Amino acid sequence: MTYAGKHLILDCILTDDSIPIVNSVQKMSEYLEEVTRITDMTLVIPPIAMAFPFSGETQRLIKRLESEGTTSPVIEEFKQHIKHRDEDQGGVSAITVWLESHASLHSWPLDKYISIDLFSCKNFACEPIIDFTKDFMKLDTLHITEIDRMMKAPATIKQYVLSSVGV
Repeated sequence: MTYAGKHLILDCILTDDSIPIVNSVQKMSEYLEEVTRITDMTLVIPPIAMAFPFSGETQRLIKRLESEGTTSPVIEEFKQHIKHRDEDQGGVSAITVWLESHASLHSWPLDKYISIDLFSCKNFACEPIIDFTKDFMKLDTLHITEIDRMMKAPATIKQYVLSSVGV
């Protein structure tokens, strides 16, 4: 068995106080910068963050596919997604690239949810990131999935929940 990497997935349920944090491009960039420092990763591309809605290109793609007569359930699903995003007027997506892999996040303030994903071929301690996340964001609940990925063997998965973590 050869170690292939650590994968940390944080599914966060927000409080009203955390919505301005996760809806800020600047704050989400700062979050990823600090995660990079905590994990001691090698930064290749600094955090790139963008706020919703940014559905214009997707709308153009759908119109082109429709004009060519292309129809599918996927297109209908895209239309609903874009409609939701255009009505939402909120949320941030951000990514940073490390020499050792990446970190990304996506927030849905109206749904009081943010998804954070860190993956690296370099092992890292999850606890400092979890502690930082709890301190940085005022969360109601934190669902944690830690995965140790292995080559030629099943991954080891640990899942647990921290409730009322930011209160």
